[in-house]
Amino acid sequence: MAEIHDIDPIRLRRSFGHFATGVCVIGTTDHTGRRHGATVNSFTSVSLDPALILVCLGHFMRSHDVFAQAPGFCVSVLAARQEAEARHFAGKSDDKWPEGSYIGGTYGGLRLPDCLAWFDCSRESVIPQGDHTILIGKLRDFHHADDGQPLLYYRGGFDRLSA
Repeated sequence: MAEIHDIDPIRLRRSFGHFATGVCVIGTTDHTGRRHGATVNSFTSVSLDPALILVCLGHFMRSHDVFAQAPGFCVSVLAARQEAEARHFAGKSDDKWPEGSYIGGTYGGLRLPDCLAWFDCSRESVIPQGDHTILIGKLRDFHHADDGQPLLYYRGGFDRLSA
């Protein structure tokens, strides 16, 4: 069996990319009221009772520490028509949330309007693991649209479900 130091990280990332995932935007505000957001594809439900979700945050993210310390956050599940938003929140802009482009959550989280689903969470746990941090949120509110197609991430790029 190969030891961890024998694994080529580029080849591993390419292999992980063969798992199609949904695309989400996470949003929060820091203690000064400044708004932060990022595009993520590592999001999943953890538990129905209690209602918990998780998001994985790379240590390289500029807003990593803000999310890890914030009392809450929102996750917006993006629709296929929201690729521009996914690219915006994946970029380096400091102004991720221009006025009027978001809806505020209960615990300081921010979400996008017109997404497929959203989850408003309080921070439950922060678990450092490897080069990422697992952020577990306790659901405080949520909603989903009755129609629409998801934006997907597959093999290093955005994609959509075929008809």
